[in-house]
Amino acid sequence: MDKDHDKSLVRNKSTYTPRPGKDDYLDTYIETITKFPVRTRKCKQNLTRNEQDALKSLKDDDSIIIKEADKGGAIIIMDTDFYKEKVLEQLNDEEYYKQITNNPDKATKKRLKKLIKDYDQCLTEKEIAYLCDFDPKESNFYGLPKVHKSAQIQNTVRDQNNIYVETFRPADLKLIYYL
Repeated sequence: MDKDHDKSLVRNKSTYTPRPGKDDYLDTYIETITKFPVRTRKCKQNLTRNEQDALKSLKDDDSIIIKEADKGGAIIIMDTDFYKEKVLEQLNDEEYYKQITNNPDKATKKRLKKLIKDYDQCLTEKEIAYLCDFDPKESNFYGLPKVHKSAQIQNTVRDQNNIYVETFRPADLKLIYYL
């Protein structure tokens, strides 16, 4: 295949680095840029010292979990035990989840390679490399509260008429889950 007309739709990242001496303008540019000092821009804080301390205290508190709501951009602070209860409630629902005894990644990758081999005439070498040369990564399971679906939370919002709303363990709160 002609290198100038590679028709691959996907490919791995290039490791190509041009050799010095091929283009004088490029060499001069690289030499000039590398002489500039690297300065990290110091960002101006927009929080007071007390606000920074309060934020750090919240982040370090293991008894609470801070999540963004599924919709609307609200920030939810939940009791860690309540959050874990809701997550386990969902994971134990056998209609949607089942416990597996082994990791299926190797078998899935093997089936993928076989499928690609069966259709290799439709793919370029770079596309095959892109599709086959990877290590599977584990996903992180997490849930975001669906406060817009909780009647108990909606009633509390209406009753309290405040930007901060407090309610204790809403029974009808659902979490939406992501892997």
